Amino acid sequence: MNVAVLGGGFSGLYAAHRLAGRARVEVFEASSAPGGLAGPGADGGGFDRYYHFICRTDGAYLALLDELGLKGRLAFRRVRTGQFCDDRLHPFSTPLDLLGFSPVRLPDRLRFVLGTFAARNRKEWLDLDRVPARRWLEQTFGRKGYDVIWAPLLRAKFGPEAEEVSAAWIWHRIHRVTRSRRVPWARESFAALHPGTAVALEALAGRLEARGGRLRLSAPVERIAPVDGRWTLWSGGEAFGPYDALLSTLPLPVLGQAVEAAEPALAARLGAFKYLAVRCAVLRLKRPASPYFWINVNDPRVPFAGVIELSHLHPPGPFRLVYLPAYLAPDDPLARMPQEEFLARCLEPLPRILDGFDPGGMIEARVFGDRYAQPVCTVGTGAALPPIALLPGLFAFDSFHLYPEDRTLNGMIGVADRAVAALAGDQ
Repeated sequence: MNVAVLGGGFSGLYAAHRLAGRARVEVFEASSAPGGLAGPGADGGGFDRYYHFICRTDGAYLALLDELGLKGRLAFRRVRTGQFCDDRLHPFSTPLDLLGFSPVRLPDRLRFVLGTFAARNRKEWLDLDRVPARRWLEQTFGRKGYDVIWAPLLRAKFGPEAEEVSAAWIWHRIHRVTRSRRVPWARESFAALHPGTAVALEALAGRLEARGGRLRLSAPVERIAPVDGRWTLWSGGEAFGPYDALLSTLPLPVLGQAVEAAEPALAARLGAFKYLAVRCAVLRLKRPASPYFWINVNDPRVPFAGVIELSHLHPPGPFRLVYLPAYLAPDDPLARMPQEEFLARCLEPLPRILDGFDPGGMIEARVFGDRYAQPVCTVGTGAALPPIALLPGLFAFDSFHLYPEDRTLNGMIGVADRAVAALAGDQ
């Protein structure tokens, strides 16, 4: 069986790795290096372009790392979370921190703690797919808790789409993070692969090639079409195939563009799914930036949604890594701004957020961006999702298929396993 995997990001490489034992597999990746959003930010994989952390509940990813011989490259560490609000940095890690969160009144703080426990213990989400996040958050955490804590975070993450986000999505985000506590009243424990996800990507690519698979880089998929019951794809103006099956991990609208000439109705359906772009400033510092792993930034004057110091999850090293992500509509001025200007916008408010932050302590600062980064999971997303088996011989999944889960490498493994099983059962 000949199979082409469209997209050589983490999920594409993982799916190809699983297929390689039972099919001839070729992976087509548009960029010059594999990895996609999980790719390295420097040659040699010294750090990731974007932050990736692992929860204790991420069993599929932990099992894969064990299979690849990489589990020794991580250790779970208890970390602290902060909330920058009203020009102050507040601890926001434990129920006691929440009870002391002064921007809301004590009754609202108590309601917030109880709501967090309820979200942690809830298992069903289908009914939340039909409910806007705002309505559920106000009912669970109170109006004041929503206005002060959740509304700014949703606006920072989704911009003008914030009012349409599904309650199922925000519930799962709370659920996953709070389940990373050994006990409900403790701080969360997370881990990160050291020195970056590139070591897992390299291991997957190596295993793929050892089983006869092929990874084609700088090979964007321009068009796909069924020909005599099989599939042909075009890349760089050249035709490849025929293939018994195609497995796409491309963003749904990108796949829609590739299939538009052959299947215009399907292309229109796939093109309706919305994504936000991301721009992320990555700082390498000589010293720790703060005692917090994650700081949610609740300030409309700040261009980024949070300060993530991933080095809190790594063993001591020669530098500290800090990520400043901004999720943007494609037409947002920040999405089109020159990198130097965007970086300057990010650095300007840091001394207010991080007491004593010294730009002179930076070793390096870089800016990364991707057009299709954050699925906009609006009300009814669960009911609207296309099946993985789109057409005979054409299978597709992307981060929308994680719903209600947010983008995680652990979640992508689970969806990729479903796609591989569907493809194998179709032949």
